[in-house]
Amino acid sequence: MSALDNVEYERHDMPNGIQLALQSLLRDKSIIIKPADKNLGTCVVGSDWYERTALEQLSDTDTYKELHTPPCKSTCYNELEAILRKYDCFVHTNTNTKTPLAKYIMQLQDQPMKLGRFYMTIKVHKTPVTGRPICASIGTITYHASKYLDHVLQPAMKMSRSYIKDSFAIIERLSLQRFPSNCTIVTADVESLYPSIITEDGLAALNVALTALKLPSSLRELYVELTRWVLTHNYLQFGKRMFHQIRGTAMGTPLAVSYANIYLMILEQRVLRSCKIQKPLFKVPLLYKRFIDDVFSIFEDADDGSHFITEFNAIRPGIIRLTHQISSEEGVFLDLTIYKGQNFAETGYLSTKLYQKPMNKYVYLHYKSCHSERIKRGFIVSEMKRYCISCSLQSDYITAVDAFRSRLLARGYPPNVLDQWMDVKLDREQLIRERIVSEIPADTSPNKASPPLIFKIEYTPRTIALKLNECLAITEDAVADPDYNTIFGNRRLTRTQNLSDLLVRSTFS
Repeated sequence: MSALDNVEYERHDMPNGIQLALQSLLRDKSIIIKPADKNLGTCVVGSDWYERTALEQLSDTDTYKELHTPPCKSTCYNELEAILRKYDCFVHTNTNTKTPLAKYIMQLQDQPMKLGRFYMTIKVHKTPVTGRPICASIGTITYHASKYLDHVLQPAMKMSRSYIKDSFAIIERLSLQRFPSNCTIVTADVESLYPSIITEDGLAALNVALTALKLPSSLRELYVELTRWVLTHNYLQFGKRMFHQIRGTAMGTPLAVSYANIYLMILEQRVLRSCKIQKPLFKVPLLYKRFIDDVFSIFEDADDGSHFITEFNAIRPGIIRLTHQISSEEGVFLDLTIYKGQNFAETGYLSTKLYQKPMNKYVYLHYKSCHSERIKRGFIVSEMKRYCISCSLQSDYITAVDAFRSRLLARGYPPNVLDQWMDVKLDREQLIRERIVSEIPADTSPNKASPPLIFKIEYTPRTIALKLNECLAITEDAVADPDYNTIFGNRRLTRTQNLSDLLVRSTFS
């Protein structure tokens, strides 16, 4: 390591003018800089509008209750301790020391109590413009209990037949199943899912799901009671005002996704049973997948699809509601358009192509950004690979890449540079194979012959000169090797701060 002291390196500092501009924007109290909803970039709104819109949402007395004094931290933790003691999870019987679970979820007990920070992402695609409520929960009293519950509830969430990890998973599934030529495609999404879940209803669904996992009753009851404690102790702050969320689960707490998924999973099962009772000739969907609150399904008969939607909207009237589209030709799910292609009548296989929302602003990394050329070229090639996997037909892929190139030109990329960077030959089948291999879980069994390989080096700016990324680069041949993930696991890259990181704050003052 001492040899690195003599290595020359180049340091890039932010120009002074940009630093002054950022500081000026942060000091300007007349504006609020927030991320736009649906990943539509970063937007600037007036502080008065932002405060008024946020307080309109917080004035919903069915969901929020304003507090005039801070919640009592000792009372909250006493309730948590009582739950852990009830299930013999607070201290070890022999040593009278805290259990690892108690240490983890109560680790902030001696710290000053921190309330969640209420903020909004801006729905610029709505008319009129409004905000999506989110509660930043890191450091709050429920945060670590919520993280623990998210971890233990994952198996219950993933046991659902409707569970889908991402759009690649639906592409993989569609390649394995044929459908009749007259089938109906139904897509839907749940309106305002997180704040709509009545706590007792959600906990009852959670108990059903955990029972299906055949957990010991004491463990199942512990998870349910801990979830109740997290949901009923969601305290938040907006400016100097404090609130208690008394309904639903906050967007921002770690267990929100797994809890909501489990709730919808149980509702789906009840809806299908109800469909059978109400319509004896009802046929279950040929395919039914859901990504959180987005639903994609294929029915043999259009009437069955309509009946399913009607029953779903009737199971929790006025609380849980699906907005839906029924089509005999195509449907949009995540970033895909799934449709009956030219050969569908002969093969029975549905086709897919890239779907991009009309409101997408395509705020790609600008060519004049200080990022290295490797990063710029890397994200372009990665997008092209995603397009290639998403498009069943070469013609759809070419259309998507041509549109991508036009948008990059609008972001300042020179035509000759794009000609060079985008001149890559991609094989869709090969990309799919590589993706499948990359998702094979590594062998973590205790009987492995040798421990995992670990490469550790002290970080200094001079280590850049070693070009370690090139030395340890992931080649296509390596990824294709079935033993790759077993040996190396999943590599993760971290990024530096961007302008949004520097300018956006969750705290309102």
